[in-house]
Amino acid sequence: MRLTPVTKLGRWLRKNSPLAGFILSIGLTLLAWKLALHNEKHHTKSELEYHSSYIVLALERTLAASVGAVRTLEGKVHFNSLRTQDEFKFITERILNRYPGLHAIAWAPRINPDSGPSNQLNTSTELSTPTELSASIDSQDSAAFKSKDSFPVFYTVPHLKDSNLVGSDLALKPSHQRAIEQARDTDSPIATGPIDLDGKTNGQKAILLFVPVYQPNQTIETIDQRRQHLLGFTLGVFQLERLIETALAGDAGKSEVHLRITDRDTEGEQLLYSTDHQAHGTEHAVQQNQTGDVYHHHLSVGGRNWEMEFHPRNHESSSHWLQLPLLLLIAGLLASCVIYLYLRSLINRTETYQKYVTEQARREDSELFSSSILKTVRDGVITVDSRGIIHSCNPATESIFGYKTDQLIGQKINILMPERYAEHHDDYMNRYLQTPGAKLLGSSRELEALHHDGSEFPIEIRLTKVYIQKELFFTAVVRDITERKRAENLLLEEKNASEAASRAKSAFLAAMSHEIRTPMNGVIGMVEMLGTTQMSPNQNELLATIRSSSFALLHIIEDILDFSKIEAGRLEMERVAVDLISVVEETVDTMAETARKKGVELLMFCDPELHEVYADPVRLRQVLLHLISNGIKFSSSEQQKESRVVISVELLYRKSGKQVVMFRVEDNGVGMTEASQKLLFQPFMQAEASTTRRFGGSGLGLTICQRLLDAMGGTISIDSSEGNGAIFSCRIPFEEVLTVDQKNQFDLSGLKVLLASQDQQMASYMKRYLESAGAQVRLVAKEEDPLKLAAIDSTGPVPLLMVDDKSIDIQAMKNHCNKDSTLKNLRFIILSRNTEQRMHFQDRSATLDITSLHRSDLLHITGVVAGRLSLNADPEDKKTLLQSSELPAQHASNASQRRILVAEDHKTNQKVIRHQLEQLGYNVEVADNGREALLRWKSEVYDLLLTDCHMPEMDGYELARTIRNEESERQLVPIPIIAITADALKGTAQLCNKAGMDDYLTKPIRIKDLQVVMTHWLPLTETADKSNTADPSDTAPIKTADIIDASALESVLGTSDPSILAEFYRDFVCNGEGNLNEILNAYQKGDFQTFGSLCHKLKGSARSVGAHALASCCQELESESAGKESRQLDALVSQLSQHFDAVKQWQQRTNSS
Repeated sequence: MRLTPVTKLGRWLRKNSPLAGFILSIGLTLLAWKLALHNEKHHTKSELEYHSSYIVLALERTLAASVGAVRTLEGKVHFNSLRTQDEFKFITERILNRYPGLHAIAWAPRINPDSGPSNQLNTSTELSTPTELSASIDSQDSAAFKSKDSFPVFYTVPHLKDSNLVGSDLALKPSHQRAIEQARDTDSPIATGPIDLDGKTNGQKAILLFVPVYQPNQTIETIDQRRQHLLGFTLGVFQLERLIETALAGDAGKSEVHLRITDRDTEGEQLLYSTDHQAHGTEHAVQQNQTGDVYHHHLSVGGRNWEMEFHPRNHESSSHWLQLPLLLLIAGLLASCVIYLYLRSLINRTETYQKYVTEQARREDSELFSSSILKTVRDGVITVDSRGIIHSCNPATESIFGYKTDQLIGQKINILMPERYAEHHDDYMNRYLQTPGAKLLGSSRELEALHHDGSEFPIEIRLTKVYIQKELFFTAVVRDITERKRAENLLLEEKNASEAASRAKSAFLAAMSHEIRTPMNGVIGMVEMLGTTQMSPNQNELLATIRSSSFALLHIIEDILDFSKIEAGRLEMERVAVDLISVVEETVDTMAETARKKGVELLMFCDPELHEVYADPVRLRQVLLHLISNGIKFSSSEQQKESRVVISVELLYRKSGKQVVMFRVEDNGVGMTEASQKLLFQPFMQAEASTTRRFGGSGLGLTICQRLLDAMGGTISIDSSEGNGAIFSCRIPFEEVLTVDQKNQFDLSGLKVLLASQDQQMASYMKRYLESAGAQVRLVAKEEDPLKLAAIDSTGPVPLLMVDDKSIDIQAMKNHCNKDSTLKNLRFIILSRNTEQRMHFQDRSATLDITSLHRSDLLHITGVVAGRLSLNADPEDKKTLLQSSELPAQHASNASQRRILVAEDHKTNQKVIRHQLEQLGYNVEVADNGREALLRWKSEVYDLLLTDCHMPEMDGYELARTIRNEESERQLVPIPIIAITADALKGTAQLCNKAGMDDYLTKPIRIKDLQVVMTHWLPLTETADKSNTADPSDTAPIKTADIIDASALESVLGTSDPSILAEFYRDFVCNGEGNLNEILNAYQKGDFQTFGSLCHKLKGSARSVGAHALASCCQELESESAGKESRQLDALVSQLSQHFDAVKQWQQRTNSS
C-alpha cells in the first residue's frame, strides 16, 4: 500500500508531538504544584496571624492595665495621701498584688537646687529626713545636682536591695533624661529602653515607666506650664519577662506560636523578650525568617516602638504545608515522563512503519525507473554471474551486438568476445576470484567485441561488481565507439596534416631567412669592403645610400620573420640578469645617429632607483628600438617647432622581489586620431592609408611590440591626438636579481648646483640625476638671473652653474664672470645639443651634449669640473669619450699569426668573410662544406673555426658535434667554434650551444661585430709572441716619442691649452707615484690579486694621458700576474719603473719649458 505524502509541517508535528505532550504535562504539573503551594502557604499564614493576634490583644490589655495602675498614684500624691513610707508601701503593695506584671513602683520627686524639696512638696520632709536625702544623693555628682533639677528615687516598693535604682538621680542618665523630658513635656507615660535591674549585663531586663505628677489645680496645657508645675514622677518598674508571661498566661500562652519582641528605638533593635530561650532563639528566628513563616506586629509602649515577630513554635511542623505540593509535583513529573515515553514509542512505531512502506515504494519506483532507463539508454548493460553466465541485458545490448535478449540470457559472456579474448576469459575470471584484492579491468577500457554477424567492432567497457543476496555478480556497461574511433582517426589525420603544414611553414621561414640573409650578407659585406677603398665624394654618397637601403630592407625582413615566428607560436623568451639602465642607454645610443641626421632631438632619462632584473635583453631592446624608431620617424621635422623624442624609464613600485617599470617614448610628431589608434596594434595596419607612402614601414612593428610585451607579462598603451604627437607607455613587471647594492661611484654630497634651462623636462631629469649623487640642486626660474644667484651663493662653498646655451649668451656670461671678482672662482657647464663631442673641457668650464644624456656622463663631468673627480678615468670602467674602429697595428701583427678555418658554402659569403678576417689581420682558409672542414681540422692546426649552420653534405651543427666528440675521445684542447647563421626563427643560441658551439654571429656580419667576437675568443697581446721576444730587461732605451702621445689628452679634453694639459699631466704623475708604490708593495708581499688590480687601475690612467708604453706594460703585468711567473714578472716590474720614470722626466721637462 502507499501512504499519503506528509507535508513538512505534518512531519514536524508528528516528530515533536511527544515532546509537546511532555512539555504540556510538565506545565500542568507545575501549575498544579504552584496552586497547591499557594493554598498551603495561605492556610499556614492565616493560622499564624490568628494565634498572633490573640497574643497581641492579651499583651496590649496587660500593658494598659499596668500603666493605668501606675497612674493611680498621681491622685494620691495630689491629695498628700503618701505621708510616710509605710503609707506608700501600703498603697503600692495592693497595686502590685493586683497587677503581677509590675515589678516595683517608685517615687522620684523634683528637687530644685534653689528651693529644695520642701518647695516642691509640703510633705516631703515627712517622707524623708535630711540625713537620708544626703545619703541617697551622696554618691551623685554634687555639681550636676546643684546646677539643674534632679529626680532622686525616694521610695521603691518592694525595696530593691540589689538594684542601682534606689537613691539614684534619674536625671543623670541620658536615656532616663530623654524619657523624663518627654514625659514632662507631653504629660504622657514614657518608657525607657531595656535596663538591667541588678546592674549586671546578664541580669533581668526591665523598663522604667515615667508618669509625670503636676501641682494640683494648675493649668498644664503648654510645655512651659508643665515644666513649671512639675512635682515629680511616679515610676513603674516592669520586669519584661514577668510582664509578658503574665499576659500570655492562660490560652494565649498555650498557642503554638513563638514570640520575639525587640525595641526598635534602641540602637541595634535590642531583644526584649523571646519565648524560645532554650532553642537559641536568634538562630531559630533567622531560620524561620528564611522559610517565610513570620508575622510582624508593631506595639507602642510608653512612647517606644516594639516589634513583635511571630513564628510557628515547631519548625518541622511549620513546613508541613510543603509536603503535599511536593508530592503533587513528583507525581506530576513521573506522569509526564510516562506520557512522553508512551508517545515516543508510538511515534517510533509509526515512523518505522512509514519508513518500511516508503522504502518499499521507493524500491518499486527505483526498479521501475532503472528498468525505464535501461530500456532507453544507448549503452548496453549486461549482468553476469561469477561463472560468466548472462542473467540480464537491456534493449540497447540487442542493437549493439545484434542478438535478441532471449538469445543472450543463460549464455556465457564469451559469445560476445573475439576468439583471442574468449579463450582466455575463463582463466582470467578464475584468477580474479582466487586472488584476494584483485582489481577489475578498471574504470574504463577499450576492447574489440564480436557482433552476431561475426564482425568485430570497438567498444568501451566499464566493469563493476555487486553482491545480491550474498552472490557475486558483475555489471558490464558497453558502449559502441565505432563512430568515435572514426572521428578520432579523422582528427588525427587533420592534426598530422596541420603539424606537417606547420613544419613546412617553419622550414619555409627558416629557408627564407637563410636565403634572404645570405645575399644580404654579401651585399652589406661588399659595401663595407668597398668603403675601405679610395673613392670620390660622389661614389661615397652612392655607397652610403646603398648601405642604408640594405639595412632598411634587412629591418623589414626581420619584422616579417619575427611576426611569422610569433604567429607560429615559436617565440621563446630568455631569462638572464639584465641592467635595465645599460640596455636603455645602449638602445638609445644606437638610434642617436639616425635622430641626428633627421634633425630630431633625442632625450633620455633612466630612474637611478632601477636595480638589475631578470629579462630577455634582446626582446626588450627590440621593443624599444621599434618605439624609438617610430618616434623619430613621425616626429614633426616638417613643422615649425623643433622635433623631439623623449625616452623615460621610471620605477613605479617595488614589492616582494619584483619591480614594475614604466617605459615611455614621447614624440611631438603628427599624432593620430582615436579611430587610427584602435587599428594601431593590428598587423599590417598604420595610422592612415597614406602613412606608408609618407613614412614607410611594414606596419608590423607595433604588433610585434604588443606580442613581445604580452610574453613578458607587460602591457602597452598610447595617448595621442592628431597634430600633438604620441606617448607610448609600456608597463612591465620584472623579477629583481638579489645582489648586494654597490656603492655609488659618484659622490657629490654637499655640492651646490644652479641649473638654468628653458627645457623644464630635461632640467627635472638632470636634477634627479644630480640629487641621486647627493648634490643640492636649484632650478633657476625663467625670470631669475643665474649669475646673480651664483654671486649670492659665493659667500659659502663655490657653486657650480649649469646653463643651457639656448637660455643665455654664453660669451657674454664668460665676459661678465671675468669682470666680476665675486664670480672669478665660478665654474660652469654649458649644456648643448647635437655636437660632435659629447664632452669638451675648457678653463674652469666644460661643454656637455645632453642629447641622449647618460647619467654617468653628467655625474662624471660634474665631478671633474667641481674638482671632486679626476679626469684620469679608466676607459674600461666608464664610457670612452672618443672611440675608434681602427685596429691597432700591433694587433694586426699578432692576428696574422692566428689561423682561422671558415666553413661556408656560399661563394659570395666566402669572399666577404675572408676579406673581413684578412682586414683584421688573420690568416684565413675556407672550406666549401662541413665535411671538407672536418678533414682540414683533422689534418691541420687551427686557432678558431667559423662555420655556417646550413651547408650541403654536413651542416655546421653536425660538424661541431663531431669535432667535440673527437676532442673528448682524443683529449685535445677544444677549439673555439663560432657559428655563422642566417636563421632568425629558431632558438639559435640554444641550438648552437647544444651542438657544442661557443658563440654565434648573425648574417649580415658587420666587421665591428666580427672584431669583438674574434678578440674575445682569441685575445691579442700587445707585445710580440713570448717565444720570439727577448727578455724585457734587455730592451733598448725608451724613445722620447714613445713616452707620451700628447694628442691623446687633447682629444679627451677637447682643448690644446698648455696650462690645462700641464695641470692634468702633473696630477697624473702625482697620483701615479702613489699607485706605483702600492704596486711594488703588493708584488713584494706576493698579493697577486691586489697587484693585478692596481696594474689595471694605472693602465687606465696611462691610456687617458697618452702614455701608451706605460699602459702596455701594465696590461702585460695584469695578464702575467695570474700565472705568477716570477722571472717574467721581475723583468716587467723593472720595466714598469723605467716607463714611469720616463713619463715623470718628460712631465718635468714639459712643465719647465
